[in-house]
Amino acid sequence: MPFTRVLALAVAGLATILIGIREGRPATILVPGDHDSVQAAANSASAGDVILIQRDASPENVSLTARSDLVFVGKGKPTMTSFTLIGCNRVTILGLQITGSAASGIHVASSFDIVVRAVTVRGVAGDGIEVEGSDRVTIEGCRIEGTSRDGIRVGRAPAPCQDVVVVKNRIGDVALSGIVVAGSRNRLEKNAVTGCGTHGILIEAGTDNDFVRNKLSSLDDDGFRVLGGGSNVFLGNSVKAASRFGYYLDCSGNELTGNKAKGSGVFGLMDAAGGNTLVRNSFGWSWTA
Repeated sequence: MPFTRVLALAVAGLATILIGIREGRPATILVPGDHDSVQAAANSASAGDVILIQRDASPENVSLTARSDLVFVGKGKPTMTSFTLIGCNRVTILGLQITGSAASGIHVASSFDIVVRAVTVRGVAGDGIEVEGSDRVTIEGCRIEGTSRDGIRVGRAPAPCQDVVVVKNRIGDVALSGIVVAGSRNRLEKNAVTGCGTHGILIEAGTDNDFVRNKLSSLDDDGFRVLGGGSNVFLGNSVKAASRFGYYLDCSGNELTGNKAKGSGVFGLMDAAGGNTLVRNSFGWSWTA
């Protein structure tokens, strides 16, 4: 075979290999640019792709079902109306503003290994961020305000959550509770909650949850309200200016260490069930069954 023919075949083969490698790599998809909408970009994306949402992207409702390994990144805090993830795995939402939703700002259901980070949610008709029936979700560094329901909801009675981490979020001016938990092995740490229509943090049900160094203030009802479950740990939290109780415990088997309550309308601690372990707390007036 002539050398020029061999060379041509070699070059063609190398080009095919390079194209295959390039096509197999994760892509960065621009909105606007490569697509006019985030939904269109998500529909066309492959596992591992990054959807880069630029500041001039148009607000929209984005919905994903049974998708995996996608990253949505906002550049310059673009505004979306809502984000819904159903049956998704390993999806990250980063650096967006969510406003104007007729339901929850971000809704995660039946999903795993989801990350919501540095997102601002305001002025939505439902919860700021709602997670149900999902495991291993991280909500970090978000700002939630002006919601018509709860700020962040982690699980509910028919669809509890496990191994959800809610850390360093700021929540204020919500109609109901700042954070609601229903499930087990969840961790809430270093969240700041203020100006809630009911409770700062409401534990509807669940066990083995950790509540660490959260700061709650100016609440129209209780700071912490524990309705059901047990074996929850409360460590180093502070409650200021709760209209009723700083900590209201309606179940046994919880451990409270190094917590504080100041300026509560009734008692700093209302241990209605009894059987809880109290170590080095500062509640002011308290009542224990």
